[in-house]
Amino acid sequence: MGGGASKKKKAVVLDDADDAALFDAAFTNKVLNACYLDTREIRQRLTSSEAKLRCDCGAYSARYGSLVFRGLYADEPTKPCQDRYGMVETNGDPWFLILDGHGPNGHACAQFCLEELPRSFEDAQGSVEEHLTQASVSTNRALHKSKVESRDSGTTCVSLLVDGGVLYCSNVGDSRCVLGRRENNSIKAIALSKDQTLYRQDERQRIEASGGRVLSIGQIEGSVPMDHIWKCDLGSEIDSDGDPPRLWRKDAYEPGTAFSRSLGDFTAQELGCSSTPEVQQHVIDASDVCCVLATDGVWEFLTSQEVIDICVSCKTPKEACYKIVAESYRRWYEREERIDDIACCVLYFDGASVASPPPSLREPGAP
Repeated sequence: MGGGASKKKKAVVLDDADDAALFDAAFTNKVLNACYLDTREIRQRLTSSEAKLRCDCGAYSARYGSLVFRGLYADEPTKPCQDRYGMVETNGDPWFLILDGHGPNGHACAQFCLEELPRSFEDAQGSVEEHLTQASVSTNRALHKSKVESRDSGTTCVSLLVDGGVLYCSNVGDSRCVLGRRENNSIKAIALSKDQTLYRQDERQRIEASGGRVLSIGQIEGSVPMDHIWKCDLGSEIDSDGDPPRLWRKDAYEPGTAFSRSLGDFTAQELGCSSTPEVQQHVIDASDVCCVLATDGVWEFLTSQEVIDICVSCKTPKEACYKIVAESYRRWYEREERIDDIACCVLYFDGASVASPPPSLREPGAP
């Protein structure tokens, strides 16, 4: 037998500037066969970021990319995409935003908030957390005062602000931000946001204290007991039941939202739905590998760990975006014969290393 060892093929590194190659690598026959759209129709529904984007902030640097897919609704073939992605700089710091509009005017609400949030942030005062909170509340107020109809329409918003080696995640709604962090020999999904839905007991209690009522469709129809206990740890698992608890008036079956915080949604906000975000912070260190912000078009059928695993299998942020969107696309149509709008942004940290936290995050007495 021959003694020569077979040479291992080098992994192909896709160029983020080559969208055609990225598409072909992600939308395999398995994905394409899941739905009746052809490659031309799928490409027309995709909006990608520029290639080889990078942001720097002190010891922190990252490559990033984004991809947005306009959903497929057989009964509304011309429905506009209601998801939005944006990256702006505030005082030289990168701020990534992902929004998911909903309701008949959700696309206009998402676009308004994408443009208004940076203005409201600049006008805010106090700490970074206070800036993010004030920006969200002020933008919500501005939306209701604007000509954009927001009584029964609105948007979620998850954002990531990078300031001095610290990640600040602000969230209203059920979009999500997840960090991929090295632990021993694996990359674990670490939540930087927590879905604000009525699966959470604290959110249900807040809504009920504000005058809202929480019921699932099954409870309204009588197929689910009124004392049913909801158990679904969104992020580590998906909602396989498909009948989430929703927000209603006590005297009418409206508005029926499954989220407990948002921008817009005046009817729901009369019942306790809040525009005040939850803000979490994380100091970047050498164990941080990647970060993903995405709408529920991704999270509906993919767990946080599955998405991080996709990122780990890729070499560039746009490659990861294409593969996340393609897998989300496949799972949506297999399960529901429709496809929600899908938006995601991926950051890969390059040599991220913070020797010590900024003074504001150090333990008392630490150097």
